[in-house]
Amino acid sequence: MERKQIVIFGGCFNPPQNSHFSLVEQLTNEYSNIEKIVFVPVNSKYQKVDLIDNEHRYLVLE
Repeated sequence: MERKQIVIFGGCFNPPQNSHFSLVEQLTNEYSNIEKIVFVPVNSKYQKVDLIDNEHRYLVLE
């Protein structure tokens, strides 16, 4: 029996782009054991300037 995997995809997602979703699609097509992929946006304390508000980035990914 194949073990199902949960993938954690971290990033700033400022904003989420088609390339992020394309990568997820490629992963799910290539690996049949992926149960789900969880997007985890970095906190606004991350050292990148002009990050959109944490809550907004979270809601867009939800």
